[in-house]
Amino acid sequence: MRYAAWTTLLFGTLLLSGCGVRVIVDTFCLNYDPVYFGQDATIDWLLKNDRDFLVPTLSNNEKWDRLCN
Repeated sequence: MRYAAWTTLLFGTLLLSGCGVRVIVDTFCLNYDPVYFGQDATIDWLLKNDRDFLVPTLSNNEKWDRLCN
């Protein structure tokens, strides 16, 4: 008889735990702000001297503009 109460409690808990709602939130727009460059000369300088920074930054800016703006 003792196990019947525990079994009922266990199965009831398992049934209720399956009723949770899963919410998926796109956090890209919350965590990323676009990086703006003041002048075209800055972009030209970055193209020559720090392309590894410029290309992903511009890619993320375009992604932000497409998804969040």
